[in-house]
Amino acid sequence: MLKIGIVGKNNSEQYISIVNSIRCYKFVGVFDPSFQFESPKNIDSKLVYYSFEELMKKSEAIVFANAEKIYLPLIELAIKYSKAVFLHGIHNLSLSEQYDILKLQEEAQETIQIQQTILFNSVFKEYQNICESPLLLQFFYANSNEKKLLLQTRSAVTGALTLFKSNIKKVTANTIAACNEVPDILKIRIDFDNGSICELTTNTVEPEKQFLFNCFEYEGFYKVDLENNNLLGTKNNKQISFKSPQGENTLSKIIERQLVDFYHNVRNFETPLNSVENEMLSQQVIERVKEKLRINMSIF
Repeated sequence: MLKIGIVGKNNSEQYISIVNSIRCYKFVGVFDPSFQFESPKNIDSKLVYYSFEELMKKSEAIVFANAEKIYLPLIELAIKYSKAVFLHGIHNLSLSEQYDILKLQEEAQETIQIQQTILFNSVFKEYQNICESPLLLQFFYANSNEKKLLLQTRSAVTGALTLFKSNIKKVTANTIAACNEVPDILKIRIDFDNGSICELTTNTVEPEKQFLFNCFEYEGFYKVDLENNNLLGTKNNKQISFKSPQGENTLSKIIERQLVDFYHNVRNFETPLNSVENEMLSQQVIERVKEKLRINMSIF
């Protein structure tokens, strides 16, 4: 079993529940700087730590349960102490801060895995298994209730980039304010060295939630619907279909799959599907969107 500690007040209950459900983990305890001022009432006091160093002494791996920037010094300390690290996200960190984490990882030779919802969606993983060489990928997301469109766009970028086996040649970004003063439509085009193209469109305009992509390959076409959990396609004139079981792609189920994968990567010294390098590549693409927002709306 792998002894694992959790850092972060927010999301800690969800992570504790998931870790306790996985037989390969032994939950050690949870720490948050705010515990110095107020002890959590919903966690067994025996599992609450008031010192991050004490939690590290008892743990072989550390989960950072949310992506707040205040945890960066603790992330760096955990890596320096040669602890495997699972991060809920690093989107709040700058590109230079992400690079610093990468340098520490290379020195420590420890596993660092970043939570990524799309990559561990069972329908997306099914497509990854049959994906060969996309010529054109059209990613589309719409949700009028979405409060963090840029973050959702970044997640889509990360998922899409894993499907291409070529370096990025050019990134073009456009922002449109259709129904609000702040842009509510983001469009990104990524051209690759091998001639492939990825187009991503996200918006908070349409009332019906949609999350899907079309992928064109040699002798093949696929339509992947991540909202309705199904895949339809044609390859060499053969029909392909896949439907994910009900409840398979809830957030808790997806995080559970990632933590099982994290255990496998730690024990077998394997590179995670979503590494710091992947996140940095996504950040570089999103920086082009931020540049456009800065120019048009004085955002960021």
